[in-house]
Amino acid sequence: MIREAELHSFAEKLVGLCAVSFVVYGSEARGDALPDSDIDVLAILPDYSQDVAKTISEIAFRASLEVGRKISVEIYSMDDFHFMVKEKFPFALGIYSAYKILFDNGFFREQMNILEDMEKRGEIKRYSHSRVWVAK
Repeated sequence: MIREAELHSFAEKLVGLCAVSFVVYGSEARGDALPDSDIDVLAILPDYSQDVAKTISEIAFRASLEVGRKISVEIYSMDDFHFMVKEKFPFALGIYSAYKILFDNGFFREQMNILEDMEKRGEIKRYSHSRVWVAK
C-alpha cells in the first residue's frame, strides 16, 4: 500500500488548482490494493475545465513516477458529481463504499451524507457485504 504521506503530498500539489475535493477510492481506500494496483483518485472542481483537467493529469503522471504506481484521476465538476449522487449513479455508490478524503472544502462530505441518508431511508442498499448496490 502507498503511504498516507505520499497521497497527501500529491493532494497538496493539486489544492492550488481551485479544487473542491480530492478523494482516494477503490482498492487503495479499502486497504486491499495489490502492489501493481493503480491508485484511483476523484478530483472535484467548481466547474470542469479542460485546462485544469490537463494540468491535474500531468501532475498525476509525475506523481505516479515518484510513487511507482499509476495514479488514475477522474475529474468532475461539483454539479456533475452532485447529479451522480442524486441519481444514484454506480460510480458515486462505488465511491461511497470506500474512500479516503485527501482534501475537501465540505462538498464531498455533504454528498456522502446525502448517500448515507438515502441508505437510511432504504433508497439504496448494499447487496450483502459486497461493493454492489441496489438503488430503488
